Amino acid sequence: MTALALGTSLSAAAEGSAPACTYRQATMPLRVFDKFVPPWVRQGNKDFSGHGLRVQVWAQLRSNQSQTALSLWVTMIATETRSDWTKVNGTRSYPFYTAPPGYRIRTVTDHIDRTLNRSDFRTYTDIDHADDVMGPGVTSAAHPSFVQQYRVTGDTNGIEAGSRTGVTTTTKGMVITSRRCT
Repeated sequence: MTALALGTSLSAAAEGSAPACTYRQATMPLRVFDKFVPPWVRQGNKDFSGHGLRVQVWAQLRSNQSQTALSLWVTMIATETRSDWTKVNGTRSYPFYTAPPGYRIRTVTDHIDRTLNRSDFRTYTDIDHADDVMGPGVTSAAHPSFVQQYRVTGDTNGIEAGSRTGVTTTTKGMVITSRRCT
C-alpha cells in the first residue's frame, strides 16, 4: 500500500493524479513594532539603580494551528545584577500576517529566497542609561533571523521597571508563501 502525501485525497491518489495547488506570495516590508514594556514582577524596588541589569529578549514568528496566520511574540526578562534584584518579565503578541482564505502558510523567506529562522534570542548586560540597539542573535548565513534589530531600554535615570524598561522589535522585509490545494 502506498502512503498518501499530506493533503492528497484518497480518490486523487487512487486515480494517480495529484491535487491542483496554487501559490500566493506576500511581500512584507521591514516593520517596527510598538515598544513592549514588560511588567515589574514585584521583586525589588522598580529602580535598577545602575546595577548592570541582565537583559534577555526572545522574538518568535508563530503560526496558528491551522497554518493560516502568523503572530510576532516578544518576551523580555531584565534582572538587576545585585542589591534587591529588581526584575521585569513578560510576553506580548502582535498580529503579523493572515493568509488569503483557503490558503495555508508554507514558507517565510528573505528576498533572496533563504528560509528565515523564525525564532531569535539575545542576552546581554546593560551597563548605562542609554538605549541599546542590537542586531539579531541568530546570525546564520544559510537561515538568517527574521529580526532586523532590537532597541532595548534597560536602566534609565530613575524608576523604570514596569514603566520604561522595554524593547522595540524591528523585523526584516520578507516573502511569505501560502498554498491552496483542491
